[in-house]
Amino acid sequence: MSYPSPVPVIDDSTLPELVPMTVALDLMEQAFGYHAQSKLLAPPRLRSEMQSGDLMFTCGAILDEQGQLGFRVYDLKQVSSPLRSEITPLFSSKNGQLEGLCVGPFLGAWRTGAIGGVIQKYLTSIQSGKMAIIGTGYQARTQLLAAAAALPLTKVEIYGRTRTRAENFLSEMQEFLAKQGTKIAKINLASSIQSAVHGADLVVTATKSEEPILEPNWLTEHVHVHNVGPKFKEAHEIPLEFISSCATTVTDSLQQTKSYDSFLLNGTAEANRLQEFSQLLQTANRTSNPRGYWSSLQQQRSYCCSIGLAGSELFIAREAIRAMREKQNG
Repeated sequence: MSYPSPVPVIDDSTLPELVPMTVALDLMEQAFGYHAQSKLLAPPRLRSEMQSGDLMFTCGAILDEQGQLGFRVYDLKQVSSPLRSEITPLFSSKNGQLEGLCVGPFLGAWRTGAIGGVIQKYLTSIQSGKMAIIGTGYQARTQLLAAAAALPLTKVEIYGRTRTRAENFLSEMQEFLAKQGTKIAKINLASSIQSAVHGADLVVTATKSEEPILEPNWLTEHVHVHNVGPKFKEAHEIPLEFISSCATTVTDSLQQTKSYDSFLLNGTAEANRLQEFSQLLQTANRTSNPRGYWSSLQQQRSYCCSIGLAGSELFIAREAIRAMREKQNG
């Protein structure tokens, strides 16, 4: 068996350069379009539990002229380990050849951030220009970079439980945003969650909290809340009361939500209202006035349950592989 030599291997240090966030946003919008047309196959995650580890597979297939399939896998048991990694091989669906490999946890976070940026672009009404981000971890970083690339933000307020960590996060994000070429007039730390979300057009929650971290009456009547952290009955960072107050509730993967027995909305009226964003995007694009369609939704509260559209990372992986080959070939 002959393979392209060498097989491109992309790690966390090269991925952002090969696929900048602005490009990742376009790729995730393409992924949503493919998903709505059944050209992206996105089954629920597969879990293989063993005594020494717990492998989680996110699989997918892109059904276009290029034709690829692949998966991302990591050890769920070690998800909090600073040394953990992930691998994402990309195969040709025409001949089974390995086209390239992404190594490291950054790809998953990069696509999750970009997915958020696309959804936020369409559902956020920019009135104050303010974004609040609750959490200072890995996911919070890519969520902020994506939102800043997708929306004309003028102010960002960050809240983290640990002041030192929050200060480090602020410093790092100012540097990353500058490298990305994104200018935000004000970006600072908030003294509390209530202060951070006050008057915000967009609120992103990316914590590990097992209890609700905000009150519905703290939020504006047009706010979009993007829930990245826990979303289960026994552990959730967003109160059900807020979700019930939203006119629009979406997720990037209904199949994935339905695979969880303890999903927060199971058995509630809100479960029946939850829409798949890819279908909402397709509906808007089929109207005579897509901009007006989104504008009407933006006037009321909205909520996104970010759960991970399987296979979407393959769009970023194949672009990274293409860009690396182009770079190698001069």
